[in-house]
Amino acid sequence: MEENLARAKGRHLGLDAYLKTLLSELNEYVSSESGDCEQSKLLGLRNNVASIIEQLATVHNEILSLIDPKDIEPEIIRHMKALEPSHQVLAKADLKLEEIKQGQSNINSTSYSLGAAGLSTNRSPAHCKLPQLALPEFTGEPLDWQGFWDQYQVSIHSNINISDIDKFNYLKGCVKGEALAAISGLTLTSDNYQEAVQVLKDRFGNEQVLISAHMESLLKINKIKSVDNIKGLRMLYSHVENCMRNLKSLKLDTSGYGSLLIPILKDRLLDEINMIISRQFCGKVWNLDKVMEFFNNELRAQEDCNFSLSNKSDGRSDNFRKREPYTASGLFSQTSKTLCIYCNEGGHLPSRCSKVSNHHSRKDILRKKGRCFICLDSRHIAKNCTATYVCKRCNKGKHHISICEAASGRRNASKENGSKEDEESREFVGHTGCDQQGILLQTARVQVYDEENI
Repeated sequence: MEENLARAKGRHLGLDAYLKTLLSELNEYVSSESGDCEQSKLLGLRNNVASIIEQLATVHNEILSLIDPKDIEPEIIRHMKALEPSHQVLAKADLKLEEIKQGQSNINSTSYSLGAAGLSTNRSPAHCKLPQLALPEFTGEPLDWQGFWDQYQVSIHSNINISDIDKFNYLKGCVKGEALAAISGLTLTSDNYQEAVQVLKDRFGNEQVLISAHMESLLKINKIKSVDNIKGLRMLYSHVENCMRNLKSLKLDTSGYGSLLIPILKDRLLDEINMIISRQFCGKVWNLDKVMEFFNNELRAQEDCNFSLSNKSDGRSDNFRKREPYTASGLFSQTSKTLCIYCNEGGHLPSRCSKVSNHHSRKDILRKKGRCFICLDSRHIAKNCTATYVCKRCNKGKHHISICEAASGRRNASKENGSKEDEESREFVGHTGCDQQGILLQTARVQVYDEENI
C-alpha cells in the first residue's frame, strides 16, 4: 500500500510541475499585447491545460483512496486551492477566444467609406457556391504518401470543427488496399483516431521507406530510343526532377546519390544529348544538378524548334498541299476504297454493279437508305435535289445512270464482259528500264470505255 501511495504521489508531482509550465505559457500568451494571438495555438494550449487537470483529478482520487481517512479533508482543500490559478487562466483563455471570434465577425461585417461622395463598399463575405473538393485517396504507395497527407491534413485533420470520430470515418474512407488493412483492426472510436494516424505515418511516412521508394523509382526510368521523342524526354526529365525534389525535402542532398544516378541517366539518354552535356563540362567531373540544368536547356531548345516547325507545317496553304505528286497507284487505291451503294463492296461504280443489276431492286435499296434518285446523296431526296444532272444513257430522264430503265437490258447482256473488264481495270503494272541514257517513268496500263461500253 505504501508503495502504491508513493507511486501515486510521484505521478501527481510530475503532472503538477508540467501543469505549472503550461499555465505560465498560456497566461503569457493570453496576456500578450502584441495582438498576434493565434486562435489555433491558444485553443491548443487551453485544451492541454484542461487535459492535465483531468489527469491530476484521477491521480488525486487514487491518493485519497490510499491515505488515512483523517487526512482526506486537508488533502482535498490543498488540491482545490492548488487548482484555483489553473481555472483563472482557463477563464482568461476562454474570454480571449471569444474575443477573437467576435473580432473576426466584426471584420467580416464592416463597411468602409469610399470618400466624400458617401460611397461605401460592403466587406461582408460573398455567399457563392463553390464546387466540392474531392478527398484524396491513398492505396499504400509510399511515393503518394506525402501528397495525400498534406491534402488530408488541410481538409480534415487540422479542422477543429470536426470531431475525432468523424475524422476517423473520413480517414477510413480515404485509404484503400494496404493502407486500409493497416488500420482495419482499430475500433472506430475517438481515442483510436490519433493511433490510426500514427500507424499510417510509421508505416508509409517513414523517411527511409520514402527514400528507398524514390531511389527505386529513379533506377527504373525507361530508356529514350529516339531524339524526336521530345515528349518522352520531357517526361523523363520531369520524373527525375520530381524525385530529386522529394529527396531534397527528406534532407537527402544530390551529393549523396548523384554519383550513382548519373551513369544510369546517361544510359537512358541518347548519345546526342550526352554529347551536348559532355561539352558543357569540358572534361570536369559531372554534377547531377548541372546535368539536369544542361538537359533542361537542351530540351527547351528542342521544344522551341519543334513548335516553330509545327507552325510552319500547319500554315501550308491548300495550293501547296495540292501540289504534292500524284501516282497511278494512289489513284487506283482511292477508287478501290469507294464502296458500291447497292452491294457495299469496293472496286466498281454503282452503275457497274453486277450483284444488283435490276433497276427495280436498285430503286428499292435507294428508298430504304433514303438516298436521292438523281445524285445518290443521303442528305435529301429527288424532289429536293438541286443538281442539273440528266441521265447520259437515255438523255431524257432526270435520274441517276445506275437506275436507268433503258440501260437495264443492255447491262444484263454485257454482265459477263463487264466483270472481266472490271478485273482488267484493276490491274496495276509498274515498268522500269535500265537504259542509262533514258528517263525512268512510272506507268500504268488501263482500259478506257465510254458510257456505251465501247
